[in-house]
Amino acid sequence: MNSPKFKFEYVDGPVGSHKTTSLLNYLRNNPVPATIATQTNDLSDQYKAADGLDIEMICREVRKDGDYTAASQTYREHLQSNPARIYAVNQQVAIGCQDAGPDRFYFFDEIPVVFETFKFNSLPLSQDFVSGWLGSALSEEPSYYEMVATDHIRNIAENGWKDDVLKDCEEILTVAQRIASPHYRVFVLAKSFNAFKNGIPKQLQFFVVARPSLFPKKSVFMGANYKNSLQYLIWSVSEDVEFVPHAEIKAKHSDLRHKADQTSIYYFSEKNFSKTLFDEKTASIKKNVKATSFPKIAKAAGKAIADKFPGKPGRPPEPFIYCTNTIYERTKWAGPNGIPVSSNSRGWNGARNINMAVFMAAINFDPATFTFLRKVFGINREAAKYALTFEAAYQFAGRTSLRMEDSNARLVLIFGDRATAKAMQSFIPGCKEPELIDLGIPELLFPDEEPEADDEGEVEAKPVKIEKTADELREANNVHSQLRNRRKRILENHAATLQYEGFRFRFWAHYSAFETYESEALSWGEVLEFFRTYVNGEEVSAKDANKMFREGVFFDNENHLLADNILSTKIVVLDVDNVTGDVKELSAYLKNRKISHLIVSTYSCVNNENYSERQIKIRVLIPLTEAVDAENYSRIIRLLNRDIREKFDNQFPVDPACMSINNRFYAPCRPAKGEPIFIDGTYYDYDITRFVKKAPVFLDARWCMCRNLPEDLETPAIKRHIAGSVRKTADEIVFECAAMAGRGNGDGPWYNAAVELIKAGYSKEEAIAALLGKEHMFGSGKGRNAERAVTNVISKQRVIAA
Repeated sequence: MNSPKFKFEYVDGPVGSHKTTSLLNYLRNNPVPATIATQTNDLSDQYKAADGLDIEMICREVRKDGDYTAASQTYREHLQSNPARIYAVNQQVAIGCQDAGPDRFYFFDEIPVVFETFKFNSLPLSQDFVSGWLGSALSEEPSYYEMVATDHIRNIAENGWKDDVLKDCEEILTVAQRIASPHYRVFVLAKSFNAFKNGIPKQLQFFVVARPSLFPKKSVFMGANYKNSLQYLIWSVSEDVEFVPHAEIKAKHSDLRHKADQTSIYYFSEKNFSKTLFDEKTASIKKNVKATSFPKIAKAAGKAIADKFPGKPGRPPEPFIYCTNTIYERTKWAGPNGIPVSSNSRGWNGARNINMAVFMAAINFDPATFTFLRKVFGINREAAKYALTFEAAYQFAGRTSLRMEDSNARLVLIFGDRATAKAMQSFIPGCKEPELIDLGIPELLFPDEEPEADDEGEVEAKPVKIEKTADELREANNVHSQLRNRRKRILENHAATLQYEGFRFRFWAHYSAFETYESEALSWGEVLEFFRTYVNGEEVSAKDANKMFREGVFFDNENHLLADNILSTKIVVLDVDNVTGDVKELSAYLKNRKISHLIVSTYSCVNNENYSERQIKIRVLIPLTEAVDAENYSRIIRLLNRDIREKFDNQFPVDPACMSINNRFYAPCRPAKGEPIFIDGTYYDYDITRFVKKAPVFLDARWCMCRNLPEDLETPAIKRHIAGSVRKTADEIVFECAAMAGRGNGDGPWYNAAVELIKAGYSKEEAIAALLGKEHMFGSGKGRNAERAVTNVISKQRVIAA
């Protein structure tokens, strides 16, 4: 087994579990050069007082004249001259200067931010900017493009944004720097990007993900709930990373159950706190202030807190820390006992003797963000909310005596909405149910409706509700784990696929021919010339008289059939009828995506100048880097179809009946009417260091087969396995059902085959692959679609399970 490219250690544990104490003890016992990277200067400053250690804290130095020396400059100078053994610096400084201290160990106190979003309206991003300056490539998830650096973007990243008209230059500069850096991946919704390029004013949102290469290789990440963090969830499914618990730095306890009996949790609203809820005015009412505006909620909350927690007789009420969104920080509602604290207060110990916290901030992300995390990384809405929203509330509550193991004081935690309160309860096993504090605002007593639709009009499916243990249910709803395991399984299965040199074609003299002949192994250039001759010179009297072909290697060369005989192929064939778009635009799109291809016309193609008669029918041949089997061929062709639909909608519809490895195709020839179509769309890679400086680039089969299909993001149903049963092969199931089909009544057995495949535990894609190419076995009926049949079966199964 290959070693992972990156291997990081981590320290997990709840707030107050002595992770920092364990780190300091480790540094006392191990004299290694170390940098402690924190998120704030205040947190770095706390390390200076550590007994028995000389820790030098570095931050920005402001001089008397008002000028300053950046912390990164000071830190780099220290590392390059006479470095101290241990430094405490800001995380960004540590990351930016790691080249000056490559042999140091880096301890990240609190989990670094690895995910950002940037949203722009029609300005400052103009159509020209998007069309001419932003480059894009296909990503693992077909509904998103990944941004690639162009010369314009590199120039902005290096020299700054110098446009005097367009706004938000700082954010544009940041996005450009992220795109230009190899340590980040930047994504955009394909539909929005294409609309923007076509001049349709629409919002464009960039999703930025930091890569492991951004961080020093000798990094240790420390933080509460680490395995629920976005850093862990994203990297474990998308990067070659191994996470290992640190062998010596450990948390003292794994959860906060020891605080359960002394902790009470309250909330103000059944409805989720959000900035929309806090808006003072609605679009239709300009004068009246909404009952749920933040000033009204805050005023009522301040009174309710004073009434419910008046303090002991003869003593003033308990002090409490509170937080709000930045725009409401100056709102006077908490009274003299309230101490304002930032909602981002990780690691701060200043309130450890306070026994009450009020979290009033609305920290929520738009539906598009949740959809992106789900589709690209398999992180469902619940897991994303814990990482993005609930973790902030947890960290805030952890500034209080909740972090003090030996404190027996009663602890009161108040949150804005019930969802956050319930999440907090899950962090403290054994804590009693959260209690509502009624603010006298009726609008807060009604829960939110169903989740909003995302930018693509989709709503994430609800998790399957089945009576299972908590661990089984968590695993059943863990699409993130499913994605990671699915990619691993695909590559393991692909390793057994038969590989061969060149491209090998098999030909049938006509549709009904029983004899075949095979070509020699051809290079891609020879394939192009071979088909160029056919298109320009081959004239046939009728479609059925034309030759047929299929590329690949076969189990039995004497068998003229394809079904269960073709072992693997290195060419994907898209059969595209009813073309309404410009074929040259399709070719340009594929070539821009570095997908080499050949587009040829068929006998039925009508390519003449009379638009009323024109019926463009083409085949697109796409070479692969490696041969693939039936299952992975099905995945790749469906993914390519999705890519084309994302760009061109229905201008190039791929025939769903011709998406199997078991399909053979009529050879390209001169059309019955009009001019032939032959487009060589080969994408070449140029490298002057090679003997062959110009080489064609083929579609990376391994990368493509591991991309996401819609069913990969579905919550998996829990399969019920009968002990001692032996599962039939997929072909056995299909053959048994086909045997029940008679003339004209094959539809029932066809659907029943899909049912039996799913009941036997085969995945959706396995069931589709088993049915593809076997439609003829169920009689002469037309219109049978493997994907549609299997999808219908699974959808009905989920309704029953729910």
